Amino acid sequence: MRSIHCSLALFSVWAVACGFREVGTAPAAATVERFFSAVASEDCDDAMSRLADSYRAELSGQGIDCTELLRQMSPYRLRDIVGVKIDARRPSAHLTYVRLEGREHEVIVRVENTEGGWKIFSM
Repeated sequence: MRSIHCSLALFSVWAVACGFREVGTAPAAATVERFFSAVASEDCDDAMSRLADSYRAELSGQGIDCTELLRQMSPYRLRDIVGVKIDARRPSAHLTYVRLEGREHEVIVRVENTEGGWKIFSM
């Protein structure tokens, strides 16, 4: 029993140090990468197309249009995708853990597979 705990502890350390991606999570990671690439290139249409309708409506309700979104996000360039795991609450959603320039802690980007493809639902 003790060796199982040690093995699990070593795996946990490895997963955190080396990143983790569950099977089938590549599309979620790609969506996040494309969003941050669009922000970096100041491509409003592409950046907004990566967001779910409900998230765009939430931002709009806060007075954040595309230009304002790009302004607010531009200091936070994507440094690395640390890992992706399937959200236990909803299997069609993936939690993408990212490191951003200008941020000390990892940020979780929730991405979900919709009829229109993979979309960001929250950050």
